[in-house]
Amino acid sequence: MRLVEEDGGASFVAPDLLLSFWRSFVEDDDPAETQGYYFNSVLLARPGYYDGPMA
Repeated sequence: MRLVEEDGGASFVAPDLLLSFWRSFVEDDDPAETQGYYFNSVLLARPGYYDGPMA
């Protein structure tokens, strides 16, 4: 499986599975700020998703 890291670790994409994870930022040195440790959204698409009208 191929996994592509984008935006300095804020996004990971597995293009062969049409699976993507996204978060607004990556964790930093502030342990009280936990938002950067979790992904905010997930994309799971069927084959042909990228072949739509905008492709």
